[in-house]
Amino acid sequence: VLEQAFTVLKPELKEVVLKTYYDDKTQTEIAEELGISQMQVSRRLRKALSLLSKTLEELRMHRGGRS
Repeated sequence: VLEQAFTVLKPELKEVVLKTYYDDKTQTEIAEELGISQMQVSRRLRKALSLLSKTLEELRMHRGGRS
């Protein structure tokens, strides 16, 4: 289900999530790698997590509706 939810993310949002949670990098490290500010990393991460939360809720509701 999480993999399905990830499909709604734009590549730049997905990249920040993966670097944060899978590569265990700090926002500063990610910013340096991507050549953007730490604030931009923070905004991308916040947006990505919000979209993932919304998408997972929609998927949960959809699955519950079919039961």
